[in-house]
Amino acid sequence: MDEFAWLWQGIVKKKFTKSDKHYLDPINIRRKKNGRAILLLHGFSSSPAVFRHIVPACALYDAISAPVLPGHGLSIAAFAKVTGEEWLNNAKAEYQKLALDYAKVDVLGLSLGGLLALHIATLYKPHHLYLLAPALLLNFPLNLGPRLPNFLAKIGIKTIRSQGGNIHQRYEAELTYKRLPLTTITEVINLIHSFNFKPPTCPTDVFLGKYDATVNSGRIALLFKNLPNANIHWLNHSAHVLPLDEDKNLINNLIQTNLLKG
Repeated sequence: MDEFAWLWQGIVKKKFTKSDKHYLDPINIRRKKNGRAILLLHGFSSSPAVFRHIVPACALYDAISAPVLPGHGLSIAAFAKVTGEEWLNNAKAEYQKLALDYAKVDVLGLSLGGLLALHIATLYKPHHLYLLAPALLLNFPLNLGPRLPNFLAKIGIKTIRSQGGNIHQRYEAELTYKRLPLTTITEVINLIHSFNFKPPTCPTDVFLGKYDATVNSGRIALLFKNLPNANIHWLNHSAHVLPLDEDKNLINNLIQTNLLKG
């Protein structure tokens, strides 16, 4: 329990307690089959708790699934051993399970989850994509990214303090690991670096925060700028953890509007 905390801008805003344990659990709501489902994929070092304000907006879905990505919600020792391939395989498996029972499956991904959602879109046919600050381009050069973890590892440093909770407003916090293993940081950087971007063909909504310190929002917007099936939404009062920030209702309202359209 000491390895998790509620963070805001890298600062522990609240300790993780026994009463918070359920926030690390996956979300798995099933109503009827053959209707419409949504897959929610959380970000790096985070948890399904990041979607606690989005789930109520998804009430009209027949199924809501927010899995815990491998290595998350366990211990920093488990997190240090996870690979990017495990994240990909888990996300694909969760999508396939929903696609077996539901005619239409939407996918919403935050940060790393957004990258995984795009991987899914290159292999399958989701009904709709919601990409929240997708981790396609970080705010430092990717060719330099792996060098720093490797250098720190050589001098005996195995973990660094998390900068999680990149939220613009002050009354929310992100449940995440307090420290991050260098091995796992290298995994996520390599996964981003190796991704070959292919424009999704399904309807896609991309949400980007004006104050995002994690991803390069401007360059990500350019990837989707001229796609006829993509809409870019700039959130002027948000940073990186968009489902917890001030503009979250704009995301929720669009999800509900699209659900009513069918």
